[in-house]
Amino acid sequence: MKKYLIFALFFVLFSGAALLNADTTVGPNQEILKDGKPFFPIMVWLQPIKNIDMHKELGINTFSGTGANGESPKTYLDACEKKGVYAAVSADTIGEAEVKALKDHKALLFWWMPDEPDQMSNERKGALNTPEEIVAIYNKVKAVDKNHIIGCTFTTFQARGTPQIKSSFFPKYMPGMDMIGFDTYPCSGGQPDRLDLMAKGMDILNKYDKGSKPHFVWLEATNIGEEKGRAPKPAELKAMVWMCVVHGARSIGYFPHSFEKPYAQSRIPADLKAEMKIVNRQLTELGAVITSADSKIEVIAETKDDTLVDTLVKEGEGKIYIFTSNRKNKTGEAAFTVKNLGSAEIEVYEENRKITMAGGKFTDKFKEFEPHIYIIKK
Repeated sequence: MKKYLIFALFFVLFSGAALLNADTTVGPNQEILKDGKPFFPIMVWLQPIKNIDMHKELGINTFSGTGANGESPKTYLDACEKKGVYAAVSADTIGEAEVKALKDHKALLFWWMPDEPDQMSNERKGALNTPEEIVAIYNKVKAVDKNHIIGCTFTTFQARGTPQIKSSFFPKYMPGMDMIGFDTYPCSGGQPDRLDLMAKGMDILNKYDKGSKPHFVWLEATNIGEEKGRAPKPAELKAMVWMCVVHGARSIGYFPHSFEKPYAQSRIPADLKAEMKIVNRQLTELGAVITSADSKIEVIAETKDDTLVDTLVKEGEGKIYIFTSNRKNKTGEAAFTVKNLGSAEIEVYEENRKITMAGGKFTDKFKEFEPHIYIIKK
């Protein structure tokens, strides 16, 4: 119990504390470890230095990609260190000497591979970056810096089950990255009924690496500007975040760019900013629990009305945490069975309500794509 209390305190205080010059590694639960301690990166993509304060206020602790306004990686890292946040630097755009010069920077969390290497290149008539090219970059960086992990983002097409390259290619990419993720933006793409792509994409990642690496996802935080698209509603953003967590996410990233005229590097609507602030605080507060080993307690969720409720069970601080997500765009009720438990009063996390469990069973209602987090004292 003391261990979880220490981890929880670390997660709450870490983003506001002085940065530590430490190694970044992968733990036994596929969690990201900073100096041996669990850390849940809450990322935003390719933002200039002038936007750091605004996003930090929303709970962002990691600024990914560099050179948004022509700012050098060193300048960017220095700015992040000054503001008490981390940066993840694009390794493919800098040389070996610069990797060597930056590898001990206090603000460096990890390196990035070329973005979306699985995208089809008409010019090359194949993948934008082949597995061999990715592995070569990985080996070059690791030869200089063995103390930071390297991440890579795949396209939305793999999450949709329609990759632009052969599916057999993806396992070949795995030796060239320590953490893997994808991006998909259903609301901006005019498909707000396809939030289930988050669950589908996360599950597909498990097939590539057999669940051995930290997984992450990039979520839309604005109307990116695609035809017939819109920004997600606050409830949809919340649903996407927790659906990814239930399916194993060890990091969450936001894409705030909008290509609607005039282009903006960040155009997050006010209502989404408010929701992001809440959700990011919750991710930080529950980070130690989320990144812990899965509980051996079995929870079964049954529905009769075409909903599909997925569960993730964790333990910490003398409590059982049941993270749930309705994968369907339908309302319904789920009946839960918590094996080997009897009667208890269940707290529904930050919903100002409680549920009575009798004989290890309880029920609850779900709106479309809605998540709930249940807490049971042991």
